[in-house]
Parts: sequence; C-alpha cells; structure tokens
Amino acid sequence: MSKRQYGDYYLGLDIGTDSVGWAVTNEAYQVPKFGQKAMWGVRLFAEAQRASDRRLFRVARRRLERRGQRLALLRELFAEEINQIDPLFFLRLQEGALHMEDKSHAQRNNLFDDLGMKDKDYHKQYPTIYHLRSHLIHGNGSDADVRELFLALHSILKNRGHFLFSGESLDNSSSLSELIDELKNAILNCFNIDLRITLDDEAFGDILKLKRKTEKRSHLNSCFVFSSVDDQFELDSSFKDVTTEIKTALASSYFRVSKLFANVEYSEFSPDKIEFDNDNYESSKDALEAMLDEDEFRLVEVLEGIYNWSLLSEILQGFEFISDAKVQASSKIRLPRISSKLGTP
Repeated sequence: MSKRQYGDYYLGLDIGTDSVGWAVTNEAYQVPKFGQKAMWGVRLFAEAQRASDRRLFRVARRRLERRGQRLALLRELFAEEINQIDPLFFLRLQEGALHMEDKSHAQRNNLFDDLGMKDKDYHKQYPTIYHLRSHLIHGNGSDADVRELFLALHSILKNRGHFLFSGESLDNSSSLSELIDELKNAILNCFNIDLRITLDDEAFGDILKLKRKTEKRSHLNSCFVFSSVDDQFELDSSFKDVTTEIKTALASSYFRVSKLFANVEYSEFSPDKIEFDNDNYESSKDALEAMLDEDEFRLVEVLEGIYNWSLLSEILQGFEFISDAKVQASSKIRLPRISSKLGTP
C-alpha cells in the first residue's frame, strides 16, 4: 500500500506481551480493504520469557551436573576398596528405589547385607547420616568400614556448601571481630565514612543471630554510628540510602545495589535487589563483580561474610562441628561442646 494510491492513512498498533493488534484507517477513520480484506487483524505468539528465568534453569542444570561429577569421582576413588569386601554395594545403592521384582539382585537391604550388619543394624546405630559423620569425626577413622566412609563423604559432597571468602579455608576463616574490621575498612574505602559500633563483638554477634529481620534492623539502627572522616563536614542526605542499605544487608534482608553505592547506572543490573539467602545471588555474583569496582565488590563480600557467619553460628549452636549440632537437634544425646567461644564463620 502506498501513499500515492491511498492518500494519507493512520496505522494503529496494540502491542501486548503475547499479541500485536493492528488496524489501518483513512483520515475519516474508515477501514479500507486490500485484496478484498479489511486492513485490520491480530498476530498471536508465545509470551516472552525473562532472561533471569532461563538463567535459573541453566544454573540449576549446571549445579546438578557438577554434583553428578563429584559423586561419580567419589565412587571411582572408592570402587576398588569397596568391591574387595562387597561387590554388590554400589548395585544396591543404584537399585535401592526399585521394587523387589525389578532389582538385578533380589534382596531387601539397600546399604549393608553382611551376616553381622544389615540395614536395620546400621540405622539403629546411626539414626541419621549426621550420627555417622559425628562418629567418624570423634572416633578412629582407620578402623571404620570403608563403606561408612563412602556414605559420609557422599553426604558431604552431595550437599556441599561454604561460608568463606575466596581463597580461605576453615582453618583461617575470619572471626567476627576480623569481619567487623573488614566492614569498617570497606566502608571507609568506598565512601570515606567511619563506622563505629557501640556494642562489643559478642553483643553485636547476638544481634546478628536474631531470627526476626525487623528486630535485627531495629538493633542495628541503635548501635551503628556513621561519621565523615573530615570532622568539618557532616554527612548529607545522599548517604542516608547508603547507610540504610548496609544495615538492611546485615539484617539478612534484600538490599539494592544502586542505592548501596548511590549509582543510578547500577539499577540496570539484574537483579538490582540482592538477598544473600536467595539462590539467584550465586548465579549473578560473577556479573556483579564485573560491574562493580574492586572496593565496592569487597564491601559486598564482607556483608556476605557477616551474613554467613550468623548463618553458620545459628546452625552450630555452640558445637565445633555441624554434624554434632545436627545430632543434638535430632536426639537427646548430649555431645561435648567446644570450650572456647565460637570465633570462625
């Protein structure tokens, strides 16, 4: 259709998430025909999917693939030793969920099928996998059944996780006192602001361990004091969002990257809302590091480190090992606690 043939005309579009409606009219708002068909219609198509949704599936798929690779390597490392004493051990594990008639080797036990050790005996001795892990930690590992070692390591590798900064191990991970110093330095480097906490480390740690986020924020508001490095200048209102986002992040709530660093351009980052206990955070961490400068990303790392410290402290409940804490939570057996105060995240 050309202007020379039809004169001036109007084109109207109604664009939706999964359709586009269109219509052509002349200046009198009459719908002309082209090829004996009125010039209006609609086109339907599948609704567009958000890139973040596709990323979640991709990250989940990669996580499952990496877990499968870890467990396959573990089995390969233990196969020779286990096959010498129990050639059907891995077959029982593999077919444990099958009906009896579908199993290659018909027997009721899925883990142990020795004369003196059946599944019933194993579960009586170790009601949960954490009982086994705790036993191996406090006992003599050299006398343990190699199959028990495999099951304990299988549990750890299947549900692995960490609460550390890059390059750290459990032996040299930061204490809360060190994390507080890191936080003060990171805030100073990013904003030229001094942070003073009016509580001692132990009392501050008790606040971080609170379960209610609103209660955390309330206590943090009362114990955090921000001031300019230069005493001649007071903090203006532009720093209010910065300090608010810092306290919000420490309260384990979501915070906005754009407001934390007072940079509107960061609002284009997806997701702008960051919450450390959200699975999306790990998938977006590399992109976040690429966007922020070194000092800014270090501040995010320190905030995450303090969150991880409070999370692990809640899990451990004063015990040295996670397995001991889990055993205590699931039974009335009282295991020896560590003598010193919890210091590592």
